[in-house]
Amino acid sequence: MTEKLSAVIQQAEKLSPADQDALAEAMVIMIDELGWECRFADPRNQEKMQRMAEDALREHAANQSEEWP
Repeated sequence: MTEKLSAVIQQAEKLSPADQDALAEAMVIMIDELGWECRFADPRNQEKMQRMAEDALREHAANQSEEWP
């Protein structure tokens, strides 16, 4: 763990349990988003994502897609 993150965790320990839980939820979302950003930016995944996009467009053109709520 870096010194900066350790310092932030020490500050978070002073928060109320409810605020700690809210911070934890926000951190989980941020970490998940960073993971997706890395996956999208990784050139090794570009071909697979291109195929997935083409498949989705074909399904939509064939009226096989469903509207998301």
